[in-house]
Amino acid sequence: CIAISTYGTELPIKSRLVLAWIAPRGIVAAAVGSVFALSMMEAGVADAEKIVPLIFTVIIITVVLQSLTAIPIAKLLGVRQPSPNTILLIGANHVARAIARGLKEQNIPVYLSDPAWENCRMARMDGLACYYGNPQSEHAERYLPLTTIRSVMALSPNRHHNALGVQYFSHLLNEKNVFSLRSSTSHAKANKDSATFLSRQILFGDNGSYARLSSLIAKGGKVSATRISEEFSWEKYQEMNGDAIPLFILNGDKDSDDDSPVKLRPFTINMEKPPQQGERVVAMLPPKMSVLKDPNNGKSKEPKEIKE
Repeated sequence: CIAISTYGTELPIKSRLVLAWIAPRGIVAAAVGSVFALSMMEAGVADAEKIVPLIFTVIIITVVLQSLTAIPIAKLLGVRQPSPNTILLIGANHVARAIARGLKEQNIPVYLSDPAWENCRMARMDGLACYYGNPQSEHAERYLPLTTIRSVMALSPNRHHNALGVQYFSHLLNEKNVFSLRSSTSHAKANKDSATFLSRQILFGDNGSYARLSSLIAKGGKVSATRISEEFSWEKYQEMNGDAIPLFILNGDKDSDDDSPVKLRPFTINMEKPPQQGERVVAMLPPKMSVLKDPNNGKSKEPKEIKE
């Protein structure tokens, strides 16, 4: 019935096939089955009392069967929605854009949001998706890809925008997936910040303030990704990049044949688990750190940096 009723519509054939397979069965029969069964029993129809149990048996079997096969069939037809893998950045200022470009280079989907049109325009010129407006607005519920968002990071220099975003998305997503840059302690006390906002101001550790990130970018700092290995450990990375601001830890590489997202962990205050072997560290490097030593042969070489 679903396949026939959707014939001639703009719905793709693969979507129609999936809908036809998972469409509920027996709803009308379940609603009126008992009425017909009583009438048939009064009329003396043989085995009329078996109609209701038969109807619900068919419903249970089809529900279980369709539940077990819906995802494999959707994946086979290529209509399965991938796991949430987009990082929403609140703010499209130059700091947020630099970080977004770095994540995009590492195949991490990023979406920015800013109520300032000039910031959105600059982001779109950089090839970054940007929502013009407040991400917690009713309009954003219709136009932001909320179903694909797995983490929110408030990077606006306006602490009020950060506070509203953290408070709003902490209810939509798990609170542990929402982060914000730190605001000054004096402002927090004066404005009586919520406990949620105070607890999520942990992004990029003790030194990862908006002012410092902005200063590094203004001086020519760039976002760079480095893989931690047995020869080049996290301790050695810190020794050689003492002035860098670590931003993220990436685990896994994006494979076109696999829809599982790359695991991303932002550096936070009191971070318990340091980067492990095989993981990548994405950091903001100052301009003077343009030449690093190759841990394999001790020769100098240009590091692989993410283009802005």
